[in-house]
Amino acid sequence: MKNLIGKQILTRCNMAGVWVGKVEGIDEKNGKLQLTEAYRLWNWQAKEGISLSTVAVKGLIDGEIPTPVSSIYLHIADCYELIEVTETALQTIKNLSK
Repeated sequence: MKNLIGKQILTRCNMAGVWVGKVEGIDEKNGKLQLTEAYRLWNWQAKEGISLSTVAVKGLIDGEIPTPVSSIYLHIADCYELIEVTETALQTIKNLSK
């Protein structure tokens, strides 16, 4: 997982929802994943298909994306998927952020 540091990812969590952000740190010992410039995807419509994998690659055409938080810590055990996000997809998320 250390190879994700510095990369933009999308993570689907059991209790925390879906987040997109830059991996700032991974503390495997204490089970924490730190994301910066993190966007929570509350309500979204993918550009193509319905999967989060497609969202990470193609982005969104519509959605309710709040202003990003500067930093958030998520429990690694709660994160079921970690998918790298393309610059194209990230830009669509930023464009929808309010």
